[in-house]
Amino acid sequence: MPWRKSLPRAMHRALRAALDLIYPQDVTCALCGAELTGGGIPLCPACEALLSHEYEHICPGCGRPSAEPDRCHNCRQHGDVADDAVAALAYEGRTRSVVAAFKLQDKTGYANLLASLMVQALRQKGAKPPDCVVPVPMHWRRRFHRGYNQSELLAAEVAHMLGRPMLRGALARPVYTKPTIRQRGNAAVRRASARRSYGQGKGTLTGKTVLLVDDILTTGSTLRACVALLRAQGAVAVITLVAAAVPEGGKKREFDATLLF
Repeated sequence: MPWRKSLPRAMHRALRAALDLIYPQDVTCALCGAELTGGGIPLCPACEALLSHEYEHICPGCGRPSAEPDRCHNCRQHGDVADDAVAALAYEGRTRSVVAAFKLQDKTGYANLLASLMVQALRQKGAKPPDCVVPVPMHWRRRFHRGYNQSELLAAEVAHMLGRPMLRGALARPVYTKPTIRQRGNAAVRRASARRSYGQGKGTLTGKTVLLVDDILTTGSTLRACVALLRAQGAVAVITLVAAAVPEGGKKREFDATLLF
């Protein structure tokens, strides 16, 4: 039964957090465990090199690595995802394994690492400081089976690092659908499905600059739907921040355990 998995996961995470407060651990690389001498991002130089990729072009409309010097094909067709868009990593190679393990394999300890890289990318981009942080919501059925919302875990870490409040209820997910990338049909069908899946939450965002946080940028349909809802609630600007973006022409392949650290 799904509840038998979800409850122990939650209890395990709570116990682990409590032990970390009582018995702080030494600073080590989040991926290989090597000892680190200073603060900052919890990565040793070797692991940081494995996650880093250099690309000639980054799409200013969505933040993905692009073959075009300006906007990617998707943003030229459907418009920019948000007022500003930042992706910390490219969803390929070792990065794909780490992000997929965080999302699908209960490796929630990677949240701090990924959020650190996201905040670093946000600051390097020089994006406008947000007033609040909003996670992409998850339908209760999926959260019940998985045990956690990975986007909310990232948003909580990002909000803490930026010193901004996280507004968990600013968006809602009242309709259960398959993940956008797994839906059959063309891009228009996926965009329509994303628009049906999400709804406005509680409260007002009038006059606020909102940082919208998600784990992976694939088609951009989810983020575009959420950005439209945030603007409808009064947000004057929306910045999207994702842990990783699928490069233009790439595919969000299934989890590959052989690439794990």
